[in-house]
Amino acid sequence: MYSEMKLKPCPKPPQKEVLIQKLTEYAFEHDRNISWIDETHTPDKKWIVSVLATFVPEDEIFRKDYIPPPIRKRLQDVETITLPNKYFEGMPVSKSKAKARRLKIISEGFAKEKISRLNQMKKDIAAEIIM
Repeated sequence: MYSEMKLKPCPKPPQKEVLIQKLTEYAFEHDRNISWIDETHTPDKKWIVSVLATFVPEDEIFRKDYIPPPIRKRLQDVETITLPNKYFEGMPVSKSKAKARRLKIISEGFAKEKISRLNQMKKDIAAEIIM
């Protein structure tokens, strides 16, 4: 019921697949029926977070220091546009300071993401070698 809902803040929820996995684990442990959730019928993130906040308020996604796992994209999933080299020939060099600053901030964010992705890859490789 609506009066029984307990909301907790989750500023950066993980991917929907991770949330569905957490919900499935909870449902299995407490004998709840969530058989209506399948690949074609999935609830939105907000609903899953609300349900988890009500039933599992001590979950790690509600901690202040929680950082969701990095999104791992496969190389074939990344969309790229191939342009001929002649397209960029003769273009003036940009002297805009705002653009340079913005590019620096974006590149720092990508560097942090790359570091976390490499650390995760190290763990995955170590786990595969041990198995």
